[in-house]
Amino acid sequence: MAVTPDNGDVNTNGDKEVILKTPAGADLLGAALSAASLPVVVASDQAAFPINVVNGANTLAVNADGSIKTVPLVTPPAPSGATTVIQNDFSDVASTTGVDINYVVTNLKTLTIQTLVAGAETTVGGSIVELFEDPSGTGTPLTRISSLFISGQSDNAPVNQSFVGDGTRRIILRRRGYSGSAREMFAQWIGFEETT
Repeated sequence: MAVTPDNGDVNTNGDKEVILKTPAGADLLGAALSAASLPVVVASDQAAFPINVVNGANTLAVNADGSIKTVPLVTPPAPSGATTVIQNDFSDVASTTGVDINYVVTNLKTLTIQTLVAGAETTVGGSIVELFEDPSGTGTPLTRISSLFISGQSDNAPVNQSFVGDGTRRIILRRRGYSGSAREMFAQWIGFEETT
């Protein structure tokens, strides 16, 4: 399958762009839908000739050094009548078992957790931020909601899960390292509560 460049149209903002097109009905991943690469070499000033990778509705911009420019996750606002809930903590963590922040879901309300955010300084062993549901409020059993593995960066993940409060159900935000050395860690979940 040949991939041919488009004619270098000028787009709506006046930038010149080159669009790589496949033949009608073809797929860049190939007939077997296995992973493939499409090498693109830009021999001029990339700032004047940006590269965007488009897959359906998802677009990634390529930085001048070849790295991918990530688009941060934006948490939508709470619906009308709901109360925004944000739980976070930032401190040194040396524990391999975890430092917890507990939130009891308000009785007879539904908590929807939208986003988990985490960051940690670089360490040899790395770090993890975990989000658990604790239905009994006793710490056992815990049901994992989401996790982010971090070391020297920040990350976020959509959660979009709901939990009905009964007076004991808790959400536990846990920060821990894989080695005993202290490191600064940040963790946050964002959501909202509304009457069920």
